This record gives sequence, structure tokens and C-alpha cells, in this order.
Amino acid sequence: MVLLVDSCRPRTFDGISLHRDVCTNLQRLVANGNYPHTVFYGKCGSGKHTLVSALLREIYGPGAYKQKVEFRSFKTGASGSTTVDIRIISSVYHVELAPSEVGNKDTVVIQQMIKELAQSPPLGNYQFKTVVISDADCLSKQAQAGLRRTMEKYSSFCRIILIAESLSRLIPPIRSRCLPIRVRAPVVSEIDGVLTQSINEEGIKLPHCATSEIASHCERDLRRAYLLVDCARNVNQGSSNFDIKKTMAGSWEDGVDWIATAMLQEQTPRKLLEVRNKLYDLLSLCIPADAILKRLTKELMNRSPESIHGDVIASAAECSHLLRLGSKDIFHLEYFCVQFMATYRSRCT
Repeated sequence: MVLLVDSCRPRTFDGISLHRDVCTNLQRLVANGNYPHTVFYGKCGSGKHTLVSALLREIYGPGAYKQKVEFRSFKTGASGSTTVDIRIISSVYHVELAPSEVGNKDTVVIQQMIKELAQSPPLGNYQFKTVVISDADCLSKQAQAGLRRTMEKYSSFCRIILIAESLSRLIPPIRSRCLPIRVRAPVVSEIDGVLTQSINEEGIKLPHCATSEIASHCERDLRRAYLLVDCARNVNQGSSNFDIKKTMAGSWEDGVDWIATAMLQEQTPRKLLEVRNKLYDLLSLCIPADAILKRLTKELMNRSPESIHGDVIASAAECSHLLRLGSKDIFHLEYFCVQFMATYRSRCT
């Protein structure tokens, strides 16, 4: 079964109902012929990848969608004996990759990939090829510095499109060399309208209130909203009553809520060990540490006294910073849990 988020993804600017002002400005940039390096930033599920795909279609035509998926190996280390594999989506005009997937070896991937791309001239009358880098704000500082030098050296032959959630995680030299394009998260009414249109086009039968309930609980994440629709048509199949809690049951958020409840009930080493095991379970399911921290902080803020909210925010900010620097997410998440449990036990019990 094809996911709704894939089957309903617009392929051109004309098919995008959201972000019409951004689409218009991008079309003007392409029409001028001198397209700069750009960075699309905004909340997860706001439509950044959809806009980038439509932009590539506007620049290169239908050939941008003739893509293939392959795994490339890059040699690392002084002797070149170590290799890292990374998944790459490519056409004859562009390459899409997420170097942050390989951890602290992302510098080698960026430099070698862009170098290889720039060595072969673009096809037809196009002046440049394009490299799309997802999760650019998750790149290490060394990789970002290498990317800055690579952008300058090969600016005549290729353009860089960065996709990030936050501009603050990119180093200033990269921000100054890219055109920033903010992609705002859609509001509830916009998500409701998009879901209703997609459901009607796909012929999906759901209760009348389903789209409004999903739009209210997806946290302004359009991708998540589409995935909830897929869950709803399976969970609520044949039912005239729609239950959003039943649709969202078993999600990873339930695990984070359990951790928050456990931390508030008891602040002991035994309970901390249980929390650590639950964190391991979430990380083993490939749930990003940043997402766990964000959800956990939100739940703790809602359930704890207002007098310690300042300490909770300070601890979460420190943990978020440590997650960018280290490679063992479990250490930093557990450190945050220890700080909260110590603060809560000393000031609220």
C-alpha cells in the first residue's frame, strides 16, 4: 500500500496549495537564471522537501523526477582503510543525501560527493548541477566548515540546497552564503483543508469529523497528519465513530509519557534504571533524541510545579547542546533525567 503522504505529494509549484508566496518567489528566482545557494528552514512536516522537489522540477523539467536510489561508499581515515556507506537519491541533474547519517564522518562525504559532482559538466544548456543536503543543521562543525569551502570552490558548477529545521545550528559563514527561505508550519485550518481534499481525491471513507480531529492533534506537522490518516483508515475501518486516541495508540509519544510519569512518581536509582531502559527502547526504534527531549520537556513542564520550570528549561537547553556535540545520545538524555529528578526531589517533595 502506498502511503498517502507519498501519493498526495505535489510535484509542481502549481499543485502546492500552501506557501503560495514562497512558490511565487522561487519561480521568479528560477526565471532570472542565476539561482543562488539556498537554505530551506522550518518545522518538521512544514513542506520543505516538497518545495525543493518542485524547485528542481522548475529548474530542470521532468527529468528531475527520473531518479534512482543507490548506496555509495566513501573512504575515510588517513590510510583510507575505513569506509562509510550512505544512501543517495540522484538524477542526471542533481543529488540528494543526508551526510549527518554517518555521524562524525560527514565531512568526508560532503567534500568527496560535491567534488565528484562538480567534475562532470551538467547536461544540456544547464549551467550547474544541484546538491540537496537534508538535515543540514545536524552536520558537525567540521563538516559545515568543509561545506563552506566547497561551496566557494565549486560555485560555478553546482548549487547547494540545504534543508534544516533551525538556522541557529548552521555556522554564520554558511548562513551568509545562502538565501534563507522560511517555510512556516501550516495552521490547523490549512491542514484540515488539505486533508479533506486529499481524502476526496483518493476516495478514502472516514467519519466527517476525522480530518478536523487529526489536524488538531498533529502538532501542525502535515506529514504526521497524512500518516495519521493512513492509521485512521485501518484502525477505524467500517466504524461511524472516529476515536483519535485509538488512532494514535501505541505511538512513541506514549513511551515518553511513561518516562515523565515515572520520573514524577519516584526519584530513586531504581526508577532511573527503568527510565534508562525505556530510553534505550525508544532510541533503538530510531526515534531522534531531539524529538524525545522535546516531548519529555513538554510533558514535565505540564505536570510539574511552575517554580521549577526555569530549571527544567535550562537543563533541556544544556542537554540539547550536548546532543549536538556528543555521539552517545543515551548519556545526555539520562543526564537530563538525573537533573530533573534531583531538582524535583529537593524542591517539590
